[in-house]
Amino acid sequence: MHWNYRVMKHVDRNPDWVPNVGGQDETWFGIHEVYYDAEENVQSYSLHAQAVVGESLDVTKDILQKMLEACEKPVLDYVNVPKMQDQPESH
Repeated sequence: MHWNYRVMKHVDRNPDWVPNVGGQDETWFGIHEVYYDAEENVQSYSLHAQAVVGESLDVTKDILQKMLEACEKPVLDYVNVPKMQDQPESH
């Protein structure tokens, strides 16, 4: 199994954390770790969007570059594949 960063579209139904949405759905995007099987099928993804944190500036820049590359790939819907609990980072 391998992974990469992908942009995922979230749709929150009548979110209570967004003031004044008037009962409308709130759509937002986040970058998640997405995990694939040997045939490149999406198997799961991180429960939460990922923060940009690195043990050095170079590592942080590398993470940002990978996240920017994710923006060039098709957006995935957050609800369409199984979620997995966030795993410890292994960069």
